[in-house]
Amino acid sequence: MGQNSSTEIIGLGNNQVIDSLTVLWPTGHQDKLYGLTSDKRYVIEEGSTTNNVITIDNDVNLLILENTKEEDKRAESGLSISPNPIVTNGKAEILNKYKSCLKSVTIYSIQGIEVHTTKCVDGQPTFINTGELHTGSYVASIIHCDNKKETLRFSVIK
Repeated sequence: MGQNSSTEIIGLGNNQVIDSLTVLWPTGHQDKLYGLTSDKRYVIEEGSTTNNVITIDNDVNLLILENTKEEDKRAESGLSISPNPIVTNGKAEILNKYKSCLKSVTIYSIQGIEVHTTKCVDGQPTFINTGELHTGSYVASIIHCDNKKETLRFSVIK
């Protein structure tokens, strides 16, 4: 099953019932469903079969987004990504309104997988080159020189 699709279609052939279906989420949590009948649409949410108790696999590295509201992030440090969304094979700049000193920028896929890390030159922001990124949503984890961490969301489109 694809990680990026919000809808999955499962072919059953001549069968009318799925005996069991296991969904493995990016956190490592598993939801198991039983006795699903054909010709129906099911909405499955992480934790829906475990009373919303989500067990995170110890082997999964999670990126915790401390502050995800765009307005709050800009007000806090003056950091933003422009343009956003970014066009595939394009380039975007991390804008630094208050010229705060930055150490590094690490790009994570929305699944929390590290995609790219760049050290900032002279404490100033860098460019994001989308040549190595696929279409989708990403998080830029930005480390300031005083080790304060911020996150910015951005998208890459065709």
